[in-house]
Amino acid sequence: IEQGFFHFMVIFSVPNVLFLIWLVSDFFRLPEMVRKLNVSVGVGDITYLYADDVMECGESLSNAETALYIAFGLEVLSAVSGYIKNADKAGALQGIGIILVICLAVGLYFLARAIRSTDLLSNAAIAGIFSTISALIIVFIGFGLFKPSVFALCVSCVCMLVYLIYRLLISKELYDCSGEKDYLRAFYVIAATEMITLVLAILGSQLLVLVSTIGQVVAAVLNISAVYATKGVTASKGGYNLANLAYHVRQMNRREF
Repeated sequence: IEQGFFHFMVIFSVPNVLFLIWLVSDFFRLPEMVRKLNVSVGVGDITYLYADDVMECGESLSNAETALYIAFGLEVLSAVSGYIKNADKAGALQGIGIILVICLAVGLYFLARAIRSTDLLSNAAIAGIFSTISALIIVFIGFGLFKPSVFALCVSCVCMLVYLIYRLLISKELYDCSGEKDYLRAFYVIAATEMITLVLAILGSQLLVLVSTIGQVVAAVLNISAVYATKGVTASKGGYNLANLAYHVRQMNRREF
């Protein structure tokens, strides 16, 4: 039975892997696609303007919302899986991490197409890499897999800082294109959670897992709320990179959330 189930899962995963490869290829081709579209509609070789194609934008936004709903829902399930007493159910939920990442990547891909952004996917990729490194170090320290050395804590702090910077740029771009403040509220929750969990990991507190779970659930709920409230988007004006970080921070400080 196990072998049969395994072969079924392998066959089922093949088209998904091919689809993921297609998405990765489009990730590198998106800037050129946007430039060609701009030239075709007579707006010149500019990376952030696009034709007022309501149907295409609406379809991309709808696809993005579906994938993001699934991703954030799985994030909630993954966060609370450690508190489920049934070992089989908890183990099944803990194995949804790959599906979560794929759904999130697909959602961000279609969202980038909807807002014609060349920064969203690159920022998300960088944030994901540094978030994973920081999370692994904190988990290893929290569970005593290795001692909290100065070097490990410094690496974790640097990775967390880079992750939060790019997460801010992502949230700010989504807010500017949709007008939904919950994108930024989710960022504030994530930033507070990351800093608190790092301190708890250094102190060796048992509250590490609980605080991390609460933060993930609250951030996921806010993101779901933001996606649900997003009924339309505008084209991204670009500039969501490190060179313009100070400008975006100043803009956020002038707004009330």
